[in-house]
Amino acid sequence: MENYADIIHKTFSRNPFAMFAPNPQGVHFENQESGEKIILLLRAHIVTLVPSAFLILLLAFVPFFVPFFLGIIRVHALSVFDPRQLILVTIFWYLFVFGFSFYKFIFWYFNVYLVTNERVIDIDFRGILHKETSYAKLNQIQ
Repeated sequence: MENYADIIHKTFSRNPFAMFAPNPQGVHFENQESGEKIILLLRAHIVTLVPSAFLILLLAFVPFFVPFFLGIIRVHALSVFDPRQLILVTIFWYLFVFGFSFYKFIFWYFNVYLVTNERVIDIDFRGILHKETSYAKLNQIQ
């Protein structure tokens, strides 16, 4: 029977959305030392995006339910707003929903763990413009 390390070294991944990618091709990171090779790239499973996808789906249908809820309190949207204003508000709403979904995807995609031949690296994005990188040398891990 082969050793797990031998199996990992024989395979490689080109899938950019892989959650478990042995020897990922075309992946580099800041402060990568010369001769340092990425052995394994890990990220959260795609299932962790299900709650966000459910919320995004709900947010996408909000404009369809707003007239119903306004009708309950006896407010007609066209009597309060001009049709052009309603279209503009709807466009901004869907722009917000798209931005939120893009943020959630980027947050999932770029929060990764890297195992190299020298260290283990945890890259966490805390926002669009801020990230934290933690690492431990392999000889410091028990």
